[in-house]
Amino acid sequence: MANKMEKVVIGKRQISRGIKDGIISEIVIAADAEQEYIKSLIVLAKQNNIKYKIQGTMQDISSAYGIDVPSGSLGVLKD
Repeated sequence: MANKMEKVVIGKRQISRGIKDGIISEIVIAADAEQEYIKSLIVLAKQNNIKYKIQGTMQDISSAYGIDVPSGSLGVLKD
């Protein structure tokens, strides 16, 4: 999981926007997200030469960042 001190964006739409803006350094994807969702984020990461990892669950991501609903992914912002 990303370090809680790192700034992040949550969810595919925000990650896509962050990649377009050049502010995402890494993507963390929940292992229990839907397979199509996981595959689409992996393709997005590879197309943009961004590191990604599949780690934890949607609940783990939500709990770690105080999000009220389970989240399938987060994007770590560049420093």
